[in-house]
Amino acid sequence: MRPKSKKQLSLSENWLGFEQAQELGAISAILALYPRAGEMVWQDLSASDLAREGTSGGGGLSGDQVLRALIVKQLNGYSYRALAFHLADSTSYRKFCELGWGQVPSKSVLAACIKAIRPETLEQINRLLVGEAKLRKVDDGRKVRVDTTVVESNIHQPLDSALLVDSVRVVTRTMLRINEALGSRTAVPSRLKRAKRRAMGF
Repeated sequence: MRPKSKKQLSLSENWLGFEQAQELGAISAILALYPRAGEMVWQDLSASDLAREGTSGGGGLSGDQVLRALIVKQLNGYSYRALAFHLADSTSYRKFCELGWGQVPSKSVLAACIKAIRPETLEQINRLLVGEAKLRKVDDGRKVRVDTTVVESNIHQPLDSALLVDSVRVVTRTMLRINEALGSRTAVPSRLKRAKRRAMGF
């Protein structure tokens, strides 16, 4: 049967002196104050198709382990494949997720477990953590911080001339679809060639 939590204490060394490891240690200490969070995740796992696994032996990942793996994934923006690799490769991540030696979940197990967590459960856990932040006077939970880092993408540079051509193209296409939906025979002139000439400066 899947355990609610792993009771055995870790025999590994203290957190490394690096900033990232210290951050994981601080998060781990906060999670330890709220075992209810792991229990809620365990309930979601038990209610899903994953409840059929683990009728003998270790019983799979506990609710707390799945929650911690989700935190690692979200903190770093990992894919499930990258998450599985880093859990296997990093001592700090294994310590944070309370994984024993040799207990390295595959990407498919991680994906199935994390996806089994209901949005309502994540909302309740978020409320618990925001409440802790208010108690510590770290944050009042009234504003959301969003990462707006610019990343390289496969779209063209948004020059004014290029935006003009895109606008003409989309408007023309939309008008043609409207005509078709209404069964209208009104001609829709295309200004795309003229817009391209203006964009190229001809």
